[in-house]
Amino acid sequence: EPTGEVKVVYRNLMHPLFPARRAWSDTEHILWIGLVGAASIVTLGGAPALYAWGLRKRRKKYEDLFRYGTFTTGTIRSISEAPGLYTTIKYDFEVGGTSYRGYMQQPREMARYWSASDTVAILHGPEDPSRSCIVYR
Repeated sequence: EPTGEVKVVYRNLMHPLFPARRAWSDTEHILWIGLVGAASIVTLGGAPALYAWGLRKRRKKYEDLFRYGTFTTGTIRSISEAPGLYTTIKYDFEVGGTSYRGYMQQPREMARYWSASDTVAILHGPEDPSRSCIVYR
């Protein structure tokens, strides 16, 4: 166990947020701890809130399709290779002799299981088939 001035240096190294002798006042120390704590709370609270907002937006976009939509099959035309969490999948399908094209953002992990020319299930709106999405399990 260190003693004397070495003890203070040792304690400062072991506890940098709560040193025995500070280069700043108690008020500044509390301010820094408060700022770090607030930033942590905003970061930890902001990420789930942002995810929930995106989920609600996506749910609202496709809710009526899942309530009133009709199934058909389509063909994947292309899968973008852009960097990021999501990739864009473009697809074609036919309803009543008319061809439609659609696209959908999918997580990169899901998109890796598909390739161009794969057949996929499509859910489309009964009155407006151009509103559609890929359905998978």
